[in-house]
Amino acid sequence: MPRPELGLVRKRGFAINDQLTETGLTAIGVVVRDAVGDPLAGVSIALPTARFDRDLLPAWVHALATAARRIEAAMADRR
Repeated sequence: MPRPELGLVRKRGFAINDQLTETGLTAIGVVVRDAVGDPLAGVSIALPTARFDRDLLPAWVHALATAARRIEAAMADRR
């Protein structure tokens, strides 16, 4: 990923791959962080681009971010 794109991902809090890897596939992902805030993993969804409705993007990002925070909390509880 080019550095300017990485900065945009950091700023908005999610990454989107709209057919860059495979024609007809769109993916959205968010980072899962460890206890000190370093990237640990990611959660994402992928769907056929024909079903990708940009109006639903905020809801998908919210669902992914909620899942990521739950994973982070579960990881913190294990320490």
